Amino acid sequence: GRVGRCRVSTEDIAARFARETAEHEMTVLHDKGLYRHLHFANPGNSEFWWDLVTWPGSLAVRGDMGGEWIFSRLPDMLKFFRSDGGRINPSYWSKKTEGGRLSCEVYDEAVFRQVVTEHFVESVRFGDAPRGLGKALRADVLDWDLSDEDEARRLLRDFEFRGFEFSDVWEWNFRDFDPWFLWACHSIVDGIRRYDLHRAIPAVEAPPANLTPAWRHKGVLYDLTRDFRDPSGDHWRWLGTWDEDGSPQVVCLTDPSVQDQADPAAASDSMASLIGLYHEPLQRIRPTVATRGGGR
Repeated sequence: GRVGRCRVSTEDIAARFARETAEHEMTVLHDKGLYRHLHFANPGNSEFWWDLVTWPGSLAVRGDMGGEWIFSRLPDMLKFFRSDGGRINPSYWSKKTEGGRLSCEVYDEAVFRQVVTEHFVESVRFGDAPRGLGKALRADVLDWDLSDEDEARRLLRDFEFRGFEFSDVWEWNFRDFDPWFLWACHSIVDGIRRYDLHRAIPAVEAPPANLTPAWRHKGVLYDLTRDFRDPSGDHWRWLGTWDEDGSPQVVCLTDPSVQDQADPAAASDSMASLIGLYHEPLQRIRPTVATRGGGR
């Protein structure tokens, strides 16, 4: 059959990862020095779970992603992956896997079409292409189902038009990063972010009477004696009260309208709804004096 498909971009993978893991929570199964086992999953189902496992000099990522990769570079591999500032770097990271870059790639039909087209354009530029070559190439190669690499290579190898043939096609590379490898790269960055946040916000061991200053949500423990900043930059503080679902009620200190409220609670929001809005945890700012209120 004559079909085609569009190449998946790294932006598509990033958006897909965010969508598929929006409800995931982290569970720390083991955390002792460089030996860690972190599990990430949606409590409601088993789809798209993943594990990060580290030991001195290595990090393994595995899960519901159609593959498993082991990276080796530094004694603490979390430091290695933090070095790119929260962005994935598949070209460099793939070189640090046990199987090298080839183990992170798959045949890509879109790459095949791109490479063949580039060689055709080069032949035209240098005057090697007979008239009608482009139409023949589309009819005999590019308009066909090229999803199987062996069949695609056969069509290209057998292509001939008025004495013209492509040379050394066996050397041409039609591979690109496995979409699941890119997904795994995002899972490493996101997993480390969650882990770092988990370690940065300590639990309060001895809460004062009538005050519950700690709240756990989606695997993250929040110290409610601290102020928080959301991804948009707004500054939030716990009011010392809880909503009917058990979520802390917080007020935005950077909203001018709040200053005009006689009762700050009238302009409050729930911490859970804020996290759900931005699909990521709130960031701690600085210590504050906690407001006493009804604990739950």
